[in-house]
Amino acid sequence: MKFFTVLFFIFGFPLIGFSNPDPPIIQMTWEKSYGGDKQETVHSMINTSDGGQILVGSTESKGIGKADGWIFKVDRTGELIWERTIGGEQDDILLDIVSNDEEGFMLVGTTASKGNGATDIWLVKIDGDGNMDWNKTMGTSKSEKGSQIIKNAEGEYVIAGTRHIGNYEIGDSSRHYELSHYIWMIKVDDEGALLWDERIYIDAMLHITDLHQTQEGGYILSAISRKNVKDVEDSFILKMDKEGLITWKKWLGKETVPDLIHGILPMSNGTFMLAGISINPDNVEDANGWLLLMDAMGYVTWEKYYGNIGKGGDEFHAIIRTKDSHLLMVGMNGSSSENEGSMWMVKTKMNGDIVWQQNFGDNYIERAYVLSETAHNEILIAGNSDPVIDVTNSNKEDSYNLPTPQFGNVRLVKYAPREVNTEQKPYELQSKN
Repeated sequence: MKFFTVLFFIFGFPLIGFSNPDPPIIQMTWEKSYGGDKQETVHSMINTSDGGQILVGSTESKGIGKADGWIFKVDRTGELIWERTIGGEQDDILLDIVSNDEEGFMLVGTTASKGNGATDIWLVKIDGDGNMDWNKTMGTSKSEKGSQIIKNAEGEYVIAGTRHIGNYEIGDSSRHYELSHYIWMIKVDDEGALLWDERIYIDAMLHITDLHQTQEGGYILSAISRKNVKDVEDSFILKMDKEGLITWKKWLGKETVPDLIHGILPMSNGTFMLAGISINPDNVEDANGWLLLMDAMGYVTWEKYYGNIGKGGDEFHAIIRTKDSHLLMVGMNGSSSENEGSMWMVKTKMNGDIVWQQNFGDNYIERAYVLSETAHNEILIAGNSDPVIDVTNSNKEDSYNLPTPQFGNVRLVKYAPREVNTEQKPYELQSKN
């Protein structure tokens, strides 16, 4: 809506007014794709001091293994400055990145090429040009996986990973396999030396989705698991003290369908905003973006749902607080079809009311997994772009006639507030004769 201020003059002068512009809205500045002819993934992104970004994930198109850890830097226009692959002959993946005190970065992930077991937690230190200073593994002869890394207020690094230990029990006439699962919290210094670690037993297989330091110096973690082996997947939020000991744990979600928290945003008053995916128990193909406010003791104050309510597959995968004190979530806006979906941004007020939302991409399955905001109020979202394979006219009984599977690349999209001409230009009001 345009508002008009009209100034009235006498002595035969025309009536002059000024038009105030519409409020600025978001617009795409550019979009880029990165990768090769096989599968690439992105899991983390960080702004650099020169206005660019470093993205972290895995690649099957480059490197020497099945999948290698992949790090690449782009400038403010999205042009590739450098890229590095790290790994061995097996599957290796980098999942998170944080800056260090030496104008470099610490990364964490999972490696099957190095270490002591099937997979190990993988800690990598690089300089500002992406050159590796060192890499270390943490694990046993069993299976460990690294997921998240943060730098705490004391300048140390806290890693959240998992440990999975399997044991065979052989009886007189039967054989039983038992698998134990743990969250593994690890604190290290800038050279990767262990300061402390804590294992937290979990009943079923789990996946860690986010980690932050709390206002009082402890840690809050989100993970996806089951309350017991027979349950559907749900999320739990785990709050810990400075030494990684549990303060409280809260399960979220419904009993019959999975509900998944992917992002945590600690607030200045000790509360937490959570973002993820909520499934409709009456229609499992109906998923919605899910936003919750949790108090300091882990109790949900309110929750809201976003997207094509009752119709589609809508997801939130990350959340930040913007410089103008709003919430911004990214994910996918889709429908009940598995072959449709676009990158999706939703900006809300702190109470969850929508300010605006924006979609990108309609010819691919587009999911945004990470986002950042620059010093110039620009927004970058990164995710995976997977081509849609049309099998409508294929002979499904003859597998040789099915389309060749195609793999997706990493997509990076930059948005900025729309430039609005704020100069007030006069106009003449036509008088009636």
